[in-house]
Amino acid sequence: MSLVSHLTAGATKWSPTSTKVQYTKSFICGLLKEKLNLMIDCASSQGGTSTTGNVVRRCLVRKDDSERDFLYWILTVLPSNCKQVITDIHTYLGAILRVYNSNRRIHTDELSLVCRELYQLILTQFSWANITPTMHKLLAHAASIISDYNDGYGLEQLSEEGLESSNKLLRRFRERLSRKFSFEENLKDVFLRIICQSDPILLLNRKMRKSTSSNSNTLSKQDLIVNSLIIEDD
Repeated sequence: MSLVSHLTAGATKWSPTSTKVQYTKSFICGLLKEKLNLMIDCASSQGGTSTTGNVVRRCLVRKDDSERDFLYWILTVLPSNCKQVITDIHTYLGAILRVYNSNRRIHTDELSLVCRELYQLILTQFSWANITPTMHKLLAHAASIISDYNDGYGLEQLSEEGLESSNKLLRRFRERLSRKFSFEENLKDVFLRIICQSDPILLLNRKMRKSTSSNSNTLSKQDLIVNSLIIEDD
């Protein structure tokens, strides 16, 4: 979002705190909230930021070219000379994240090549842009993390997203659903709530989230990249 804000504002020097960039970023976030009901970089009522893992997935996993698509609206505000490169970055970054967070076996050599190509694309086209530590970790180390620490499989449940979600639950349980007159009783109530959350009977009776995959036989470029990085089971 910071890169898009700089490009839309016409800034070629990294300055996320400048008035022009901040104003542009607010305009884009407001547009996404109005058109897609997406809350990006806003304070969350549950603590932290509204830019959660689910929000990032919704932004990066491209479904179509319609007005329901995140990239569709991003391209409406970008200068014409930046649209193709931002589309490519969006496509490759979304594919890398889908593979990284999957539970499938991965062609780590091919993933390393895709990550390197995307990294070089960003550095070549936007040498003035700042690469965040999170982006560097993903592009520079994703393949080695999968191959060296997870036997060649995507991280899925080993990502930090579940831990972050648990932190929010713990905070909510301690604030609203536990006794306050004793520290020991407070922790006991929180502990029992957590046990209930992982009860297998309750988990089995939860409604399964409907799949958002398309039934269309036409695969997007992002889908094709993901398929090329996954080793199919025998």
